[in-house]
Amino acid sequence: MTDIESVVEGFTFSKCPGIKSLSAAGRAEDDVDRASIKSGGSKSRASSAPPVRRSVLGAALPPKSAGGEGGGGPRTTVKRVPSITRGRIGSASSTSGNAGAVDEASFFASFEDVPKVTIYSMRELEETLTKSRETIQNPNNDWDKRVDHLKKLRSLLIAGAASYEEFYPHLRLLEPAMQLSIKDLRSQVVREACVTIAYMSQELHHKVDHLCETVLPNLINLIPNSAKVMASSGIVTIRFIIQNTHHHKLIPILLREMTSKNREIRKVLCEVLDQLVHTWPTHSMEKHVIILSENIKKGITDADPEARAFSRKAFWGFADHFKEEADKLLNSLDPSYKKMLQGEVGMSNSSSSQSLHNSQRPSGRDDIDHH
Repeated sequence: MTDIESVVEGFTFSKCPGIKSLSAAGRAEDDVDRASIKSGGSKSRASSAPPVRRSVLGAALPPKSAGGEGGGGPRTTVKRVPSITRGRIGSASSTSGNAGAVDEASFFASFEDVPKVTIYSMRELEETLTKSRETIQNPNNDWDKRVDHLKKLRSLLIAGAASYEEFYPHLRLLEPAMQLSIKDLRSQVVREACVTIAYMSQELHHKVDHLCETVLPNLINLIPNSAKVMASSGIVTIRFIIQNTHHHKLIPILLREMTSKNREIRKVLCEVLDQLVHTWPTHSMEKHVIILSENIKKGITDADPEARAFSRKAFWGFADHFKEEADKLLNSLDPSYKKMLQGEVGMSNSSSSQSLHNSQRPSGRDDIDHH
């Protein structure tokens, strides 16, 4: 019996309902932890199975296309089981209930709410892309003009720009302009840039891996912004990127901020880490197994109760991919943290990392029904 299996020994495994959100407002420091244990005693799933996730939002528009020993036991392996079904991303804990905040639903509604354009030739496409880039990257231009050209980028994608090979060199040239827009002081510009990047990630997947790698630090910097529309736009865009663009170089960028002094950044990134380990294929994470394990452990022992809760859920997703490493991580935990993981075996349904409505799960895993 493995250390992970010893954690789940004695539980009757069954599918369990998702949890809606983890709101720490007005609650004692460990209320989230206690609530986790209380709800998990009798219903549980296979030891390292990724959790069944409940949709946070309504129906969406579909897209077009190592430390000291903390306990132990006999060591074997953790069994991989079928994955979560395709659902939705997002958590009510990070973006809902705040005046002015945006969410995934508003992003879906905005993706194709743009003027219709027609591409008649490759030359016309290149001229339009050049003009849009020059307009967006010039802060002296009126903000509404820059917003219009950010929308035009989505119009071009809808019109089939991605089918032209010439589109992709222009996409690389757009990166500084997108970074500048994310850092803009006007919320309308920031929001439109975020919507555009999220749409590109949804439609182009790995073809925008360098763009996503470039803008991710800027998006993380939006998280503690006092303007809710900016902060929530950054968070939602990060989720779209993690859901659709499985680029291994994104992992170190996310994890280096896990030790941020800002509590909100740490909490959101623990939530995103939970999403990542439950939606990415194993091969996309293999280069960063050690730092993933280290940061899940940091999250499990974080000062913030929500960060701890998200990290415990991330542990089970990590165990689904890397059995031996998860066993080592479990061994390195103090008994109190092991007990928390034991209490969450039966309710390890994440409220944070719901899959996008029509996004593809990694091949080789079967879907299971939502409950």
